[in-house]
Amino acid sequence: MTNIPSVDPLYKQRRAITKKALRKIVYSYCCGVASQDKTTYNDVKEEAPQKYNEDQIIPEFLAVWQAFKKNGFDFYKFMLEKDFELIEDEEIRVEVLMGGCFPILNLPIARFMTDWLNGYLDFFKRDTDDITDTEVLRQLFFCNTEEDIWNLMANTGIDIACLYYWYKGEDFKPILKEATGIPCYCKKDEQKAHDFLEYLMSDSTNDSVRNEAINLKKKADNTDRLREISEEMNNLLAELNIDDTVFV
Repeated sequence: MTNIPSVDPLYKQRRAITKKALRKIVYSYCCGVASQDKTTYNDVKEEAPQKYNEDQIIPEFLAVWQAFKKNGFDFYKFMLEKDFELIEDEEIRVEVLMGGCFPILNLPIARFMTDWLNGYLDFFKRDTDDITDTEVLRQLFFCNTEEDIWNLMANTGIDIACLYYWYKGEDFKPILKEATGIPCYCKKDEQKAHDFLEYLMSDSTNDSVRNEAINLKKKADNTDRLREISEEMNNLLAELNIDDTVFV
């Protein structure tokens, strides 16, 4: 039996997005139409047009349309069979996948897409160039859990610090926020941050990743301790009726 979550390991991928929703997204992209900031599966599903005029497609994006059309806009098959390779331009591949498809997938990676697109996260920043950005996206597509994503990060050398601080809910890129006016939408989750580092420091990863995680934990612990000391001293000053805060 398949199509049952407990039996089919690719159950989530097969149902990550409907053909109707995907066709709407790809058509809009190929026609140069803005996505209208639709960020949920239901939004796209409700607005999906009934007919598509391929004559409206921008010529340079016709290969994109044909690549998705090859398997009837089945995104699972598109990623499984690497139909994206039919799109010769790697930048266009990444653009349509990141900007159009991945943000509304019913998969773990989707929660990170907004901040990734805004520059707060970067799953492409890695130690090796052995695989393309499109291949990184493909591997992220097949991650069923966040732990699968952590494993991918550990094996490909993807920057672990940014995701750790993202889980911590810290304002780790204030210059970016000031320059763009766009905030980071991460939600503080100390337990997730702890679990992330524990996983990276486990036997599931290699020595290089473990050492990086250990150093990151030491740095974070020191920062937390300094913050605690600062708060304690400011509380003491307040008790002594000293108005000026000298510890920040």
